[in-house]
Amino acid sequence: MKIIFYVNLFIVSLVLSVTFISCDGGNKIGSYTDPNPITTATAPIINSINPESGMASDTVTITGTGFNTNPDNNFVSFESSSGTVVSSTGTELKVVLPDIPNDSVNVKIGVKGCVYWSNSVKFLILHPASDGG
Repeated sequence: MKIIFYVNLFIVSLVLSVTFISCDGGNKIGSYTDPNPITTATAPIINSINPESGMASDTVTITGTGFNTNPDNNFVSFESSSGTVVSSTGTELKVVLPDIPNDSVNVKIGVKGCVYWSNSVKFLILHPASDGG
């Protein structure tokens, strides 16, 4: 009976250890890590993306809060690709869309100096019509 108790205790301890170790990554999206995390910064918030769909190389406007006024200090993730931030204020980013094969992606924003990523917003990717040939 004692052996079963200790085996169960070991298994529970192992599961909890693996769970806590794997819950790292609050400051990562894919392979991008904030090079200068400051834990006192608040997470950016995406309120809207306008237009709500677009093609590669289109420019979209993302409105929200908590953005950095230096375009180079904002990272916009379109899942496995990143957009190019061409201008920024504390509440608005102008972003050139990357070439993405997916039809729909989750968009998140990371800001240099913040360990937290923004909320996720769905975005529809449009593709050129096929010529059928």
